[in-house]
Amino acid sequence: MATEEKKKENLLEMLSYTVFGLAQGMWELFGDSSFATSTTIGDMMVARAEKAAGLEVQGETPDEILTEIVRLSVDELGLMEDGKAVFTGDHITIECDHCKGCTMCNGLQSHGVQPFYCSMFCMASSALREGTGHKNRFLSRKYDEGTKTCTIEIQTMQ
Repeated sequence: MATEEKKKENLLEMLSYTVFGLAQGMWELFGDSSFATSTTIGDMMVARAEKAAGLEVQGETPDEILTEIVRLSVDELGLMEDGKAVFTGDHITIECDHCKGCTMCNGLQSHGVQPFYCSMFCMASSALREGTGHKNRFLSRKYDEGTKTCTIEIQTMQ
């Protein structure tokens, strides 16, 4: 019989397969339209961060919103070990160092699935939309194996 710790590991692995399968299946069915779910995912994550970690996006600048999303992702949620976000014009670049979701994202991306489910993309997108009233869209995701850094690019829409 498995130990309690091993059961937790097995459960996490099974849940990871579920998420992987759902993401791949949605992409196969809906393609780019799968990004519509990013709003729901992000809104839920931002609401949780507002309640549990005191996130406040209303009245903040895009730079302040992004800085806080990165800080929460590192310090409160453990989504990555470090990161930074840069907002220039209508372009946002988020660098995630040692992101805990990279293995799944890399696997799905190798199957042609774009990261509509990426926690950082979903949270940043929703927080920016809530804080500024401007919609945005995913542009790209690149992973550097050498530095273990995932870079996400987002464009804001005026």
